[in-house]
Amino acid sequence: MKPQPKLLAAALLATTIAACDSDGTIVNFENGGAPTVSETTVTGATSAASASLLNYTMPDINGGNRRENAVVLIPAGDAPEGGWPVIGWGHGTVGVADICAPSATNDLSGYDAYLNGWLAAGYAIVAADYEGLGTDGGHPYLHLDSEGRSINYAVAAATEAFPELSGRYALLGHSQGGHAVLGAASLSTENPTITLVGAVALAPASQLIAQADVLEALYANTAASDAERTSAAVGNLAFSALIAHGVETVIPEYDLDAIYGADGQALKAATETACFSQIAADLAATVPPVLLAQNSVASFISPDADQDENLLTYFQSVEPGNRALNAPLLIAQGLSDVTVFPNSTITLNGQLSAVSATDIDPQLFTYEGATHTGVLQASFNDAAVFIAARFAVTP
Repeated sequence: MKPQPKLLAAALLATTIAACDSDGTIVNFENGGAPTVSETTVTGATSAASASLLNYTMPDINGGNRRENAVVLIPAGDAPEGGWPVIGWGHGTVGVADICAPSATNDLSGYDAYLNGWLAAGYAIVAADYEGLGTDGGHPYLHLDSEGRSINYAVAAATEAFPELSGRYALLGHSQGGHAVLGAASLSTENPTITLVGAVALAPASQLIAQADVLEALYANTAASDAERTSAAVGNLAFSALIAHGVETVIPEYDLDAIYGADGQALKAATETACFSQIAADLAATVPPVLLAQNSVASFISPDADQDENLLTYFQSVEPGNRALNAPLLIAQGLSDVTVFPNSTITLNGQLSAVSATDIDPQLFTYEGATHTGVLQASFNDAAVFIAARFAVTP
């Protein structure tokens, strides 16, 4: 029997609360380097005095500069002495299509209620779209430098545009955003106008190949239930497609068309035009009959796709465990998470401990019964204590 495809990625990073409410319009700005600000709406940010769309300049993956978008939420009330402390937020997976940009939704892709808790606690929020979401060019999905700079440069631009903000900030992100936080924490010294005090990564993506191996074994295991096998195959295919499109954005010579089989053409088209929730829903309808009849999903994505040298290079570059951090880190992981596996995060914590200075050694908090999205609320109090303590440290 032909070997099962390892595909391209593990089933990780998904946020099932993601939504796509945009009309898909690509926003182009010709304002040079200065940030621009306009009003926007975030329905669940009831503790915000204002919500603004910030357009700012950041370095792109090709060494040039580009304009990107972020949403800035300012708490109600008077700013404390020194300005509102800032949280640079990293959102979970929404997709790679332009319609999926969180700033184009009215709920920040479903995270508005969670972020409202941080507003109520007295933090301003700078919620960046990642490079290429809702703007010209592709989104280099899971690219550490791209994600990290998207957040850091948005925070720097926000402090320039909003004088009531402090120049000190913390990083906070979930899933893909947890991965982005680790990239941002390793690159924070690029922005001398702002100072990173600490970072919190909730269920951060890592160990991509190892997670793919686990999922491959699960959906190839005929002793497992049909539901378990289907779930593993759907997740793996959905994220494989996102990563493949990210690779093409960074490495133009990567042959994206070559990886898709006859059943994968709809997946390729959906990845380019739809958001993650729709991609997963479509696959949930089309994968089961193929998987259960053929014991394979090779007709969606080629079994040899994971052997491409460009892909392997990309995988090596996006793993966050070899990046030294510039500030203390708290990692939060739900022990019932079947999207980012607990063992992956435990491994990541050990890797980061090995490369980081003793005074910024990461702390790992685990939560019994917490799922991938459940970790947001399960960890809120611990994250709030950690971040408050970091801001209390005298610069």
